[in-house]
Amino acid sequence: MREYEDHRPRDQGYRGNDYRRNNNYRDNRGGRGGNDRRSYGRDRGNFRGNNHRDHYEERIEAPQVVCEAKFAESGNEFAKLAPEIQQAIFEAGYETPTPIQAQSIPPLLERKDFFGSAQTGTGKTAAFTLPILHHLVSNRRPVERYRPRVLILAPTRELCTQIGDQIEKYGKYCGIWHVCVYGGVSKGPQTSAFRQGVDVCVATPGRLIDLLDEERFTLDNVDAFVLDEADRMLDMGFIPDIERITKLLPQERWNLFFSATLSGNILNLANRFVTDPVRVTIEPEKPTVDRINQKLMYVEKNRRNDLLLHVLKESTEDKVIVFCKTKAGAERVSELVDRDFPAVSIHGDKSQAQRDQAIRMFKANRVRVLVATDVAARGLDINNVGLVINYDLPQAGDAESYVHRIGRTARAGKEGDAFSFVSADDGDSLRQVEKYIRKKIDANVDHPFHSDFAEKEANRPSYGRGGGRGGYGNRYGGNRGYGGNNRGYGGRPQLRKYRESYAGSR
Repeated sequence: MREYEDHRPRDQGYRGNDYRRNNNYRDNRGGRGGNDRRSYGRDRGNFRGNNHRDHYEERIEAPQVVCEAKFAESGNEFAKLAPEIQQAIFEAGYETPTPIQAQSIPPLLERKDFFGSAQTGTGKTAAFTLPILHHLVSNRRPVERYRPRVLILAPTRELCTQIGDQIEKYGKYCGIWHVCVYGGVSKGPQTSAFRQGVDVCVATPGRLIDLLDEERFTLDNVDAFVLDEADRMLDMGFIPDIERITKLLPQERWNLFFSATLSGNILNLANRFVTDPVRVTIEPEKPTVDRINQKLMYVEKNRRNDLLLHVLKESTEDKVIVFCKTKAGAERVSELVDRDFPAVSIHGDKSQAQRDQAIRMFKANRVRVLVATDVAARGLDINNVGLVINYDLPQAGDAESYVHRIGRTARAGKEGDAFSFVSADDGDSLRQVEKYIRKKIDANVDHPFHSDFAEKEANRPSYGRGGGRGGYGNRYGGNRGYGGNNRGYGGRPQLRKYRESYAGSR
């Protein structure tokens, strides 16, 4: 290991190069290791830290860069931000804020609790990262080990990475340190970041709680708390985790909630964490991006692969995202597409390293097609995605995922296409999607795999309850169904019989 000269006074408990990082290095949690133990926080008196860390772990302060204001004072909310942030925004090529940013920045600069709701792809992430960076720059404090000042919670690893990228892009002249904390990767680099000290922690609830249980850091210094994609977080069952985390935060803090949608139930729950919040909603009556050209493509299930390859051959888009319902389906479709077009897949069975590599390849145009499950519907911020294909519609009861899927295109003011494959048994999912977006989606019948049968059955009204134990049975055998799914036990033979008679009549 390279030797470093020690410039610190010996009375600070630092032993120069006597303590080097090796496999036996460990924190002094539980009273093990270390000679200079100190406790952080009133509520976590048993949290201890080593004061004899390696010299190369010392956090080096970023050089101060003198920046000039880049925006006129009148009419541009960016002009209210610190010059360091303005410089980064200017270099990123942005001249005016989006609607959600223009309405969010003024109250957030006053540190008011906040609810924000806007369409996906409208700049929600920058709407809270910019004011947070401004406050960190305006109220500089030495970075403290194990004690972040800002906590941002997100539902997925991809969204954590996106937020981290935004902080890095807009805070590159601010000297702000951040760490992304999520599962699927080693805890070592994450705990090392806390040991060195960070200003901002971006995390998924699961891994955050794991590190808190291991006493790797403390939340007693957090003065700003952000819950991004709040609706998804709460719908995914993270309520107990969120409540547990908020109990560890100081009572006096700044709370921000951002999401694509904010239902009444979510607002009622979120109101327990905020005080007199400002609420900003951008076009709630139009939950889909108007610039997206949405089309339905009716097809028999056994011809979906043929239709997918046909669409990819006809399309001139360089970046295409294909969404599948299951992990196995995503892997199968990826292998199929990769025979003719470079393709990769991301889903829950992929390691974080594999998912990161796939996204890097897709961003760099090394592959044309990215096949994903809904794990990637939120958090992917990739420029120039011209086409989204729903190989499978979202499951019934999850129509909101449709909005976030198609929101991967038409970003940053551009236009895009979204094609959805629909088969005979997709009627319930289709009706829920159209009800959610409050719009009838037009069909594209001008393709060689169009199915009149699938179109007729998917648009057939659902009727008849199933047997007493299972709720709704199949719409063809509604009075005989026993299960709670769309088909029921009684409907399958009648569907087969109906299909045969329909084909015979043609």
